Amino acid sequence: MAQTLLAALTLFGTRPCLGRWRGDWAWLSAQDVLQETLKIAAGLNTMLSKVDFKTDLDTCHSQTFFQRDHIAVCSKPKIEWLLADMSILVSNFVAVPMHHVISDDDLQFIANHAEVTAVFCSAELIPRVRATLFMNVA
Repeated sequence: MAQTLLAALTLFGTRPCLGRWRGDWAWLSAQDVLQETLKIAAGLNTMLSKVDFKTDLDTCHSQTFFQRDHIAVCSKPKIEWLLADMSILVSNFVAVPMHHVISDDDLQFIANHAEVTAVFCSAELIPRVRATLFMNVA
């Protein structure tokens, strides 16, 4: 699936891919989406010290890990959520979606049950995620 995503983003190049409404549509090209996805994936892999990640298409989708870490995405639906999700896919991790309005108990249950290693969340959710998921971490 990651190979298909990367191939499609490469194929469609400068064509509009993801848009957001700001009084008028502002578009990211497929090339922009590819570059952002690879940058986030490189940071994710570096942060989790899994591989010496290179942002070239021949190596990024062929990485395999002995254990596929689970990475949560907790945010309102927006472009950044999709970029994080695609980066998780390209990095061969498992995405764990969490709705931004779930209760703290549910947030903690899902993170524990899925054995979440890292969390992507929007800036306004950082205090809540930190307090709920990392309250016992020194």
